Amino acid sequence: MEITWRELLGKVASDPLEQQKILDALNINSMTLRRWINGETNPRPQNVRLLLNALPQYRKQLLMLLAVEFPFLNQENMLQDEQSALIPATFYVQVMTAYVSVSQHLRSSNVSNLILQQMLKQLDPNLDGMLIYVAQCVPPAEGQKIRSLRVVYGRGTPPWSTYVEYHQQFFGAESLVGYAVSLGHLTPLQSPEEIQRIFPDEQIDEVKSVVAAPILLANQTVGGIYIASTQRNFFSPTIYP
Repeated sequence: MEITWRELLGKVASDPLEQQKILDALNINSMTLRRWINGETNPRPQNVRLLLNALPQYRKQLLMLLAVEFPFLNQENMLQDEQSALIPATFYVQVMTAYVSVSQHLRSSNVSNLILQQMLKQLDPNLDGMLIYVAQCVPPAEGQKIRSLRVVYGRGTPPWSTYVEYHQQFFGAESLVGYAVSLGHLTPLQSPEEIQRIFPDEQIDEVKSVVAAPILLANQTVGGIYIASTQRNFFSPTIYP
């Protein structure tokens, strides 16, 4: 028998840290939360939406369960998903305008920054915390192999600095982005425990899940992109099918 949204909420809220996160996100007290769980009262529509945003790792399951009692969610969510998945036409106009109007030596940085800003808008609209950077292959000595990557562009939302590339960093094959570039495919890690087990030198307190992928230009690997989130399982197929 499938559980109800109230039972799922009660299970999640049994963790004091998760409960406090819910209380803070919805600006409610523990008594109100307890009444929802016990079926004594119902959350207002705006609190139903905030509850979904407060628990991204349970969003899909919670949405299905909530929609049984609050049918308006299905229609709203379908429209929201369609809109968030689309890259607005104005963005392409911005990129093309920057490409043709900016001097050649500034073109790459301007276009890259526009793309990273758009990625943050679509992947982290609620400013929960995300870090994105592009690492470029460092040209090797003549006759040698490429051995490192250097951060050239980056953007972030709190707790990270907006301009990430001002912090000079190099990465080798032992890093996540270096590993993704070496293997030539996207590599997600879903939790701090997984990051610690596979790439212990990259463990950062705020990072809860991360993904890296190679960047190709004319069938040649020229670098990699790294995206980190403050939320667990953010890059999981269960969240983004």
